[in-house]
Amino acid sequence: MDLFAEQALWPHIIVGFREAYNVLSAAGCSDEALIYELYLSGEPAEVFEAAAEEGFFKQLKHHSSVSQYGQLTTALGIDGKDVRSRFEKVLHERIINGDFMKEFQGIEAELGKKGGDNPLERLYSESAKSGLAVAEASIFERMGTGRNNTS
Repeated sequence: MDLFAEQALWPHIIVGFREAYNVLSAAGCSDEALIYELYLSGEPAEVFEAAAEEGFFKQLKHHSSVSQYGQLTTALGIDGKDVRSRFEKVLHERIINGDFMKEFQGIEAELGKKGGDNPLERLYSESAKSGLAVAEASIFERMGTGRNNTS
């Protein structure tokens, strides 16, 4: 279940935030305003904390009626078949069949080598090229808070 959350659920959350950034940025929103609204305010952490304490749907009652209505009508209007199909593919074609473990064992061997190629660093480097990551790095640098410390 942990591997599933890490390889199916959380990647969709990452993509959701990344694509929300892309759409809002293309619509002319400033990086600062949209990243603050998306997560820099800490609101997603509060939502997940409330979900852990009260349940995913019951925590919605802490939101404005506009937020509740918008979230529920939009969520109920989304056909989740494509997401479910991707989730099933991750479960069966990466986790249950052992392919991910075999792949990661090779990566783990690389991570253990001194001076070797670090596959995780390549993934971080590729991720850092997204518009969201570039904007975020700039914002954290200007804030001077050290919140974007990657070490």
